[in-house]
Amino acid sequence: MSISRVVFGIVLGLVLVTMPGSAFAAGPSVAETAGQSFGEWSAAWWQWAYSFDAAESPLTAEGATDCTAGQQGPVWFLAGSQTGVGAKVRSCDVPTGKALFFPVLNLIYLNEPGENLTVAEKRSVLGGVLDDSEPGFLADFGLPGSEACDLQVTLDGASLTDAVPMARVQSPPFRLETTDDPVGFPPNLVDEEAISDGFYVMLPALSAGAHILRIEGRLCEFQGEADHPLFGGLDVTYNLNVVGGDGGNGGSGQGGPQDNVSIIQSLYDAFASGDGATILEILDEDVVWIESEGIPYGGTLIGRDAVFAGVFDKIGAEWDGFTATVDAIFAADGNRVVVQQRDGGTFKATGKSMLASAISIWTLDNQGRAVRFEQVIDTQEVNSATIP
Repeated sequence: MSISRVVFGIVLGLVLVTMPGSAFAAGPSVAETAGQSFGEWSAAWWQWAYSFDAAESPLTAEGATDCTAGQQGPVWFLAGSQTGVGAKVRSCDVPTGKALFFPVLNLIYLNEPGENLTVAEKRSVLGGVLDDSEPGFLADFGLPGSEACDLQVTLDGASLTDAVPMARVQSPPFRLETTDDPVGFPPNLVDEEAISDGFYVMLPALSAGAHILRIEGRLCEFQGEADHPLFGGLDVTYNLNVVGGDGGNGGSGQGGPQDNVSIIQSLYDAFASGDGATILEILDEDVVWIESEGIPYGGTLIGRDAVFAGVFDKIGAEWDGFTATVDAIFAADGNRVVVQQRDGGTFKATGKSMLASAISIWTLDNQGRAVRFEQVIDTQEVNSATIP
């Protein structure tokens, strides 16, 4: 293996999108990822990314972008970018109901003509670039070793550190043929046993409306904080417009703003009465739930199960007489409902009570399901009750 092979085959073939390092985890089960493992999805991602000519590559796109290109099925792909090329901003439409799969930090190895690295050898080479336990093969050439560092992704300004699992996987062997490659490989290169390695995220389907996904990261020198001299950082922002099958204008299943208000009011009634069946009926399975930072339940959760475990169950266990009282409720644009409310109760651990003012913004889809909740609450009042 020559150093030029390393530079053109791996460094320029590096594509980055990132999430927090603390979220590294084993991938969700196949049942949770549309019937394929994360490793299989990672292989499919590379095949998608290399199905375009250089001029149309999603890896180099900027500005208005066609995110529908090459997509099919319940999972759509998002691209990262080359490292060291500066910040990129992309805007595009995606439909409701589509999970978004993207690499966090990823590499690929293809044998060029005359090379015959085995699958195991390819895995070893790629693993050494990302691992924080060994400097990797770059050190063999007198260069600093490398490791993944400072990985961060935010959705609508909130970190997804704990809400969405990130998986480190090496793909099964897969066939890849390059086009007039925009990131360094020779054109028309074919490897029947390509291997990729990296960190990936399966983001559940987003609620209808505008969302901002920002992706940042870099490779550092091994066991150091400085950028690796062969790699720059990455900063990619996606301005996503999530639209329904009817383009976001109307749809079957609900009749308009006042229906939305009635649905959310019935949800608060269900909270008060403990009507779990109604809560399950209204909350979407992939609801995005955002609580104010700085309180015990602050942050972003994704998925109804996560909300039950991380909010409802904790409130039931930790508070006596907890109530969420609606003072005013009205319809807003974009299938949203705004609620002015007061949350009250006695925190068991301290014996202290609170009555905290809050504003909650609910977003519903065209079938009347709550797909997004965001609350701003009097954090001082909450903390006065929960902090001893």
